[in-house]
Amino acid sequence: MKFPELPAVLVSLLLTVLLTPEPAVGLPATQTGYISVPLTSVHDKRDPDVHPDILHQRHVNRGLTRYARLSGRAEPSPLELLTKMKNRLDSLHPDIRKRYNHEGIEESISHLMSINSIFPGAPVPNQAHVSDEGAGGYSPSLLAVAVMHTVTEAKQPEFPSTMGLDIQGNELGYMGHFLLGTPPKTFRLLMDTGSADLWVGGEDCTAQGGGGCGKHQFLGPKSSSTYNQTDTIWAIRYGSGAVLGHLVYDRFEVAGLVLEKFFFGVARNETIQFTPDRIPFDGIAGTARSMISRQRTKTFVEALYEAGLIKDGIASYKIPRVTTMGVQSDGELTLGAMNPANYDPATLVTLSNISPIGFWEVFLQDVKVGGKSIGFTSRNVILDTGTTLFLAPKDDVALLHRDIPGAIYNGHAWTVPCTTTAVITLNFGGKEFPIDPRDLAFIPLDTRDLKGNCASAITEVVLHSGQDHWLLGDVFLKNVYFSTNIRTNQVSIARLPGRP
Repeated sequence: MKFPELPAVLVSLLLTVLLTPEPAVGLPATQTGYISVPLTSVHDKRDPDVHPDILHQRHVNRGLTRYARLSGRAEPSPLELLTKMKNRLDSLHPDIRKRYNHEGIEESISHLMSINSIFPGAPVPNQAHVSDEGAGGYSPSLLAVAVMHTVTEAKQPEFPSTMGLDIQGNELGYMGHFLLGTPPKTFRLLMDTGSADLWVGGEDCTAQGGGGCGKHQFLGPKSSSTYNQTDTIWAIRYGSGAVLGHLVYDRFEVAGLVLEKFFFGVARNETIQFTPDRIPFDGIAGTARSMISRQRTKTFVEALYEAGLIKDGIASYKIPRVTTMGVQSDGELTLGAMNPANYDPATLVTLSNISPIGFWEVFLQDVKVGGKSIGFTSRNVILDTGTTLFLAPKDDVALLHRDIPGAIYNGHAWTVPCTTTAVITLNFGGKEFPIDPRDLAFIPLDTRDLKGNCASAITEVVLHSGQDHWLLGDVFLKNVYFSTNIRTNQVSIARLPGRP
């Protein structure tokens, strides 16, 4: 079905009005009606001439925007984000700045300005990352992955109904493979527990500033005989990007489960966070609760459950790490159940989702640094695979770093030794879940010194009211097996097998 082109003025209006932010658990199952989808991580190409401080601040800015949206607060303005980037730039020592392409840094600032001039805030797959081989400092393999345009492919899962997860870059994001249309075409989608919409690019997709939407997979009437486009227009903004398009329905398949008529979005306009050829995914698949859907549709997990294709409304995640370049990812997404091989049942805790607006949010009982409790007994935390870092209020972040030997605050952000052995342990439901010390080091400040100082993966947000929300991204989620359940509105968390 063909629909008339949208006038440019209408597109602009929709992209500024419809993108107003909205606030966006699982139990183990033994039934047989489940499906698992492998997850893979994707690597984002990084310019080696851009200082690691600037790379870190990019993730901080994205996290700040996402934090505000997920906690129901006002998002930082473009000026605030630009000022933070400029402050980080100004904090670099002149001798260090000489070794880097200043134009590359300024380009990142211009990039930030162009994003926010059209969309106040935006989404890029995020995640802090550390390789399992870097015990004596930051792993050389991890650093290589951080600056190269590579995707760590997922190995084929052995558990029934499981999809492997590819890894983007140095654990910037995690992707699964979906089949859409007739004949079916494979789309690689970024998995996001912090949103509730599924979308891919359309055959008529236009990039921000004009031109096509890059070398990606696209869907439309030319490629799918079962493609049906509706009159409904939708738009969504993430922590670092935005898209606008039509609601469609078509054949949908994931890990062998088929919905002949599934409603989802096809983008006609995308910002520059999604269109470059180096971006390895073709769209995003959200698994928050559908009450925050900008498309006003069911998530694919809800649709599969209501169709009876899975026995329970569960999505279970094993978020992978990059170990050595060329080694396949062991990440997985299992639908309808939890994979017993991926968690220690003695550590399993099931928690009520306390988010009133549709995200996956749980109550944190206590926090220890180096085995010492620091007295956090009233914090709510949001679990978000779409966020790279660990974000918390400024005072909380200072206390978390207080007992990490060698941690330094430079007035803009915290650093930790790349060789840190500090362990931060979070307590949920009476069970303790430690964060691997390697996950605290985001990237070396001097890429020639992998045993020097690293930007901390725990970063601060300045709140105008309250000290109650933390945003736990992949820094924490890599250390646990967790699941969400749309039927019971619960979250389950357990330690990985063999993890002390």
